[in-house]
Amino acid sequence: MAAERLTQKALEQHDKVHPKLLSSKERTHSCSRDELSNSLKGRSRIFSRTDSMRSIPNLDGTASSVDRQNSSRHSLMTPRPRAGLSVFRIVAAARAWKRMSQRKPEIPVKPEITMENTFRLGPHPEETFKSEKVQVVLGDVLGRYLRHFKYTPDDSKQMCLAISSEIKSRVKGLGFPRYKIVSQVIIFQNKGQGSEVCSRCIWSQGTDSFASDTFKNGQFVCVANVHAVYCE
Repeated sequence: MAAERLTQKALEQHDKVHPKLLSSKERTHSCSRDELSNSLKGRSRIFSRTDSMRSIPNLDGTASSVDRQNSSRHSLMTPRPRAGLSVFRIVAAARAWKRMSQRKPEIPVKPEITMENTFRLGPHPEETFKSEKVQVVLGDVLGRYLRHFKYTPDDSKQMCLAISSEIKSRVKGLGFPRYKIVSQVIIFQNKGQGSEVCSRCIWSQGTDSFASDTFKNGQFVCVANVHAVYCE
């Protein structure tokens, strides 16, 4: 009870020193209109007096005591910005660091290996080099290119290159995977002399093979050889 009385007394003294305007909701029904008008007039006089004292400067150009009190009171009432980080920012930063530490690094996904690596050392039976098929290609290319050809030393060089490239492309089209194709074409003049064309290779007899064909007339002789070497 004593504490409540002291608090009530302190509030009454505060209202006497610092009068304040009450809103319409806070006014009691016991106050009369005359008392309210008198109190408002008195407070308006106090406010006008303080405003006039603020507006009149001193002769020496310094601020008055009322301005000093108001400025000091205003400086005490306005909160000053605190230096450094606030508690909320520190908590937010800690949570952000925690999320970043828990984040897993992005690792590229590798395909799963379902079996061990296998190495094929030879072709499948249906993919081996077929000499009989290549023999048909050689006869067709030689007959088409040399049927109306007239032998000259210079034209023979160009004709050998053309026939060789055509044979190589046609043999690759037959579908022998992992085979290296070597095409060789020779054209020489026919004067009834004896001639022999031979070749020697180091290869695997189970996978590697060759094909050869000859075109002959009264002017020249053409020999075409194709060697196929399997690469592991």
